[in-house]
Amino acid sequence: MSRLKRLTHEEHLVFAAEFKKTLHDLVKIRNKVWQSYGASSRAAKVVESAIKKLDVSFRSEMDIHYHKVTSSEQFIKNGHAYYGEHKE
Repeated sequence: MSRLKRLTHEEHLVFAAEFKKTLHDLVKIRNKVWQSYGASSRAAKVVESAIKKLDVSFRSEMDIHYHKVTSSEQFIKNGHAYYGEHKE
């Protein structure tokens, strides 16, 4: 069985930026669905559910992994990568 390769601190910074863009794109999709089919449509409920899961559960889980590989100095420099506080 192969060993999983965990993300490094630097990889988390890149991944967090990709994640935030994906979440932003999903919000745009949700808004388009709302305009076209209404906020109470099944399609709107599905995309809203996905956004909530990603925004709360996934973001929190990834933040835990980020802190496992981030030193105090890196955190001071880069902040919360998954919560919009990423500094460069």
